[in-house]
Amino acid sequence: MARIFKDGFSKQNNSRKSITFQRITWFYTLMVLSTALFGKPAFRNLICNGLVLAEDGKKMSKRLKNYPSPMEVIGDYGADALRLYLISSPVVRAEPLRFKKDGVYGVVKDVFLPWYNAYRFLVQNAKRLEVEGFEPFVPIDYNTLQKSSNVLDQWINSATESLIHFVRQEMDAYRLYTVVPYLLKFIDNLTNIYVRFNRKRLKGRTGEDDGRISLSTLYHVLLTTCKAMAPFTPFFTEVLYQNLRKVSIGSEESIHYCSFPSTRGKREERIEQSVTRMMTVIDLVRNIRERHNKPLKTPLKEMVVVHPDTDFLEDITGKLREYVMEELNIKSVVPCNDPLKYASLCAEPDYSVLGKRLGKAMGTVAKEVKAMSQADILAFERSGEATFSGHCLKLTDIKVIFCQEEFRGVSGASFVISIAKATLVFDSDAILSLFSGNKKHADDLQTYLSSRDLFNLKLEFQVGNGKIKVDCVEDQPTVDLELGKHVLLSVGDYFLSRKQ
Repeated sequence: MARIFKDGFSKQNNSRKSITFQRITWFYTLMVLSTALFGKPAFRNLICNGLVLAEDGKKMSKRLKNYPSPMEVIGDYGADALRLYLISSPVVRAEPLRFKKDGVYGVVKDVFLPWYNAYRFLVQNAKRLEVEGFEPFVPIDYNTLQKSSNVLDQWINSATESLIHFVRQEMDAYRLYTVVPYLLKFIDNLTNIYVRFNRKRLKGRTGEDDGRISLSTLYHVLLTTCKAMAPFTPFFTEVLYQNLRKVSIGSEESIHYCSFPSTRGKREERIEQSVTRMMTVIDLVRNIRERHNKPLKTPLKEMVVVHPDTDFLEDITGKLREYVMEELNIKSVVPCNDPLKYASLCAEPDYSVLGKRLGKAMGTVAKEVKAMSQADILAFERSGEATFSGHCLKLTDIKVIFCQEEFRGVSGASFVISIAKATLVFDSDAILSLFSGNKKHADDLQTYLSSRDLFNLKLEFQVGNGKIKVDCVEDQPTVDLELGKHVLLSVGDYFLSRKQ
């Protein structure tokens, strides 16, 4: 009997399945028994959930009725929306969650509706082929699609491969909380980049063959996405799959009979980076247009993209140029790898660092630092130090910022660039990685930091030796920020880091 028990226990232990329990004493009992009997752990991986609290932060109580009925939430928004809301929340990281019904609605609005719209757009244009007298839509073989010359086809195929690789890697490591944010970001990119920028192709306006290639690409991406999301949204993906399988010979009867997708094509990280950079530029230009009351309907003659990295400029002015020009309604894109052509540098002493060190000499040194010419500043950046009134100052002692500059005759216009104060510069990718791809959390953190007083923020970084802990943003996990890696305290610091 003991041998049978031991064999059965060993098989269960080696299966590497995650086990969820509710009582700590049960964990303790398992560990004691396993250690005493076999000298090994009772389980290899353990998933613990946090507490789901009411919206007011108190425990859910039937007496207080401080939470909505689960059946009411499911009836209004569906079980999949509720499931996705919980899986993508802090509760799967063993942290408390303040349950909000509006949060479930947000999942429907931000995830399911865009996802369904992409699916509906595919179905509508597949049926259009028959209405216009063409052959019925049959998806092109996946391996053939890998040879597409369209840059966005290459991008979405590569992004799909990256999605599969990431999900498999994270699920194997039992990091459930990182998977859903990545999946949601992928769906957002699919709808807002691939479908949006390829509407003409998908509608057949660039030719029937090109239209079928784009439709087939969208079909395979949606099919793969449904298979990857099936464990998280079983009902919604089943509905989509039952229609998608009609044009696929030999497909399984249910999406839950399908194997989890595996990588088949090659990943083009360079193309993925290029499209990310394109969207960065597009978002910046949209913000600039909005600030200056220039709607997208108003065409602009020229856009100058200023960046010290030539690879960045090649991404924007190469194969993606047409997409940038069409999306922003701009007739010409001009690259420039010299930021100093459109702005000048000013130097200011860091009073918080130098005040105690220099004492009465601070005033004299400050005047000399502020009087530095642009050539002096560039020379200082190259050498890493400079002497003022007998005091040697390092790069960390002086702040280099962009200041006001006038321009005349640029594309027939004159304008002034003015930065009144130092502006925080964020490394969006580094901040995004802190939250495992959750863009909302990353945006909320940047908003919080931008609202902080710059002087006090800098003091916190100095006290923490270049690091601070942020734990005051509601419904977000605690993160550790590192100066220079996640955030820079001025545009000048960013420019200096690029030079180095």
